[in-house]
Amino acid sequence: METRLFKKAGELSVLCGVDVAVIAMSPARKVFAFGSPSADAVVSRFLGRNSGLGELERYMAALEELKCKVMRRADELAVATVAVEMKTDLLENFLDSGSGTGDAMVDPFLWF
Repeated sequence: METRLFKKAGELSVLCGVDVAVIAMSPARKVFAFGSPSADAVVSRFLGRNSGLGELERYMAALEELKCKVMRRADELAVATVAVEMKTDLLENFLDSGSGTGDAMVDPFLWF
């Protein structure tokens, strides 16, 4: 079983271009390890201080900042949409009522 598992891990490493480590223990407590490039190198990297978490945290902070900007812009757009709808309704009411001007031309945007 270990041979097939290690073979698949090696294929995964080659196909995906990733470092892989597999550590297995038999019922008899015998330890088997496979790694590409080596089990020790992958485990050391995994347990080491330079795990890339700082970079991930920076990306997460930047993502959160962008999310806030998008939400602010969405709020601004919603307010602008309501304002346009209100002006449109007002203009339609003005034009429908004739506003007592007869046939005289009136600039409907004078109110805005």
